[in-house]
Amino acid sequence: MSLVPPNSRKNSVASLSKPYGEWPQRSLGQALWPIAIALFLLKAAQVTRGGLFGLDLGPVWLALRAFLQHHPPYVPDFVYPPSCLLVLAPLGALSFRAAKFVVLSVGEAGLAISCFLTLEALGIRWRSSKGAAALLGAIFLFPVLTSLNYLNVNILILPLFAIFMYLAARGRWSWAGILLGLSLAVKPILLPVLVLPLLARQWRAAGLALLIPVGLSALALPLTAEGLDYFWRVLPYLLAGERSGLQQFNTTILGLGRMLHAPGLVTVVLRLCVLGLMVLAVWRRWQAGGSEALRIVEVSGILVLSSFLVSSWGLFYYEILLVPLLVSVFHPDSLLRHWLLWLGVFALSTDGLTHHSLSWETKLLLDQARTTAALLFILVVISILVFKRAPKGGIHSWQPNRLVSGRATSTSPNATAQALDSHSTTPPRQPNSLHD
Repeated sequence: MSLVPPNSRKNSVASLSKPYGEWPQRSLGQALWPIAIALFLLKAAQVTRGGLFGLDLGPVWLALRAFLQHHPPYVPDFVYPPSCLLVLAPLGALSFRAAKFVVLSVGEAGLAISCFLTLEALGIRWRSSKGAAALLGAIFLFPVLTSLNYLNVNILILPLFAIFMYLAARGRWSWAGILLGLSLAVKPILLPVLVLPLLARQWRAAGLALLIPVGLSALALPLTAEGLDYFWRVLPYLLAGERSGLQQFNTTILGLGRMLHAPGLVTVVLRLCVLGLMVLAVWRRWQAGGSEALRIVEVSGILVLSSFLVSSWGLFYYEILLVPLLVSVFHPDSLLRHWLLWLGVFALSTDGLTHHSLSWETKLLLDQARTTAALLFILVVISILVFKRAPKGGIHSWQPNRLVSGRATSTSPNATAQALDSHSTTPPRQPNSLHD
């Protein structure tokens, strides 16, 4: 006979089993967060070293100063639309040193916010160990470190992109359109993402996203000395991908084809093939359904990834805008959970894979080819996974997850059918006593 009362035994078992279920995840988060924060601050401080710090911000700051002083801003190396001059005008009133650290602070905070908002949109608490892991992984990506070091305006675009997806996932499409429009006003690199509200039939959001950059540019043009130079001088060579002195850094299919002296027809065919693959992958993924937030993040990622290949101009560190797509790996139904994709991510986000004995020109060409090939590899694998996972019986037969109260839960069709059957055939259980 046991000397321990039954209720005491039950309570003791519960108290012993509870830590074993919760302790590993909680302790992992407690261990990861200090490491992630320390390494994030360390890397954030390291990007300020070297003579290249603020390389991309320099032409922008000079153009902003010229705009405020009513001088022509469109000198060589400034390639952003007139609306950018209005949005970023306060930076022109600062000294270059102050402007650098303002942009760096906003960019580093924006990187963290982008990781956390993507997790929250997917129904994952950002305070968990996954939030620390996302922050830790993002700060070690080579495109992220380079963008922070050069202070490219993409570090300002990234948080706007993440907030756009967060609001869209919450059904607040009008506000999402405003955020997307602000990003386009600074730099139209997210222009392909306009397809997303069109797929969702959110016409107002798409209209706002277009109206904001067009309206701001219309306001800025009368205030800009020789502002029409953007349309007559800058846009033509951007669309042609002919920025002198930077061809060896252009990682698009067009840029790599020119460096390899490939026939023009070959690059045209490759770009059309990638464009067709993008259309099929986006449409198939959108029709597949599943978690609305995950669908928004993955479709946006496919659109941005494809644009890096088919556009006329792109640099290797533009891939910072793929951070939300990479963070989606923490969702149980994410396409990023296939190991083949991470081979491409490794090739894309790592520097120094070329041998030191190679000449400088050969290294540049190999790095350019590695980035383009990695982007193409990731797109092909994602497309294969999208077609492989698509339902055979129609789009409504594949519902891997949905958000319930902001958390991802399984909604297997078989489980749903069994639950309905049991509910319809099994009478409700009556209690045997008042204490049952």
